[in-house]
Amino acid sequence: MNFKDWAPYYDKILAVFGFSKENDEKSAACLSDYVRQHFPPATDVPLFEIRGREVIVCGNAPSLKEEWKAWSLREQKKPSDLVVIAADGAASVLMKLNICPNVIVTDLDGRHEDDVDFEIDAYSKGAIILIHAHGDNLDKLTRYLPILKQKSSKDSVLIPTCQCRPPNNIYNFGGFTDGDRCVFLAEAFKAETITLLGFDFEDPDVSAFKKKKLNCARHLIQVLNDKRIRDGKNEIRYFRKSN
Repeated sequence: MNFKDWAPYYDKILAVFGFSKENDEKSAACLSDYVRQHFPPATDVPLFEIRGREVIVCGNAPSLKEEWKAWSLREQKKPSDLVVIAADGAASVLMKLNICPNVIVTDLDGRHEDDVDFEIDAYSKGAIILIHAHGDNLDKLTRYLPILKQKSSKDSVLIPTCQCRPPNNIYNFGGFTDGDRCVFLAEAFKAETITLLGFDFEDPDVSAFKKKKLNCARHLIQVLNDKRIRDGKNEIRYFRKSN
């Protein structure tokens, strides 16, 4: 989704949540400057392996661990048969299951303090990491970007993203929360199938603000699913342990 198509959704998000476009742009500029100085340019985004593949997008709902086990038992597929994309703290759940995700989409603000440590560990083991800038994570960027630089090797891939109009060296694939941005990424790189694990839009234990974000994420995923159906592609599938 190019920014022209994304902009109406972004403007609505700003209005509904009261976020500051200026703060988003400031954070994106900070990420842009740091990446330009310390990381190789991601001009050819190395996500072509998604094209035509079965993609599993893992959200960070508390159900993820059991859903992964149930889905794996039912489907009898190995992680190596798939492209596994983890949303932020979902990477820590997968790493504890000895599964290194292929791709991590994160704003560096996991549910638990050690979530980012697992993301950095996965990155050091070869996971592609998409670092997202928005108006209230500038402190996280300042804290963790130097650590990611330290953990980089010649084969490491860090892709900077934002939700506002992107500077030249930053990408905006669309999406709002880490979870739905994973889905937008899979769609952008033409996944054959997209299955969601660890997505619970009805979680009763989240705050009112988080619930509002989950509703927005669900709506955006539905927008993508409707487009896939119109284009004759496979529907986005949700897996729950009870399925």
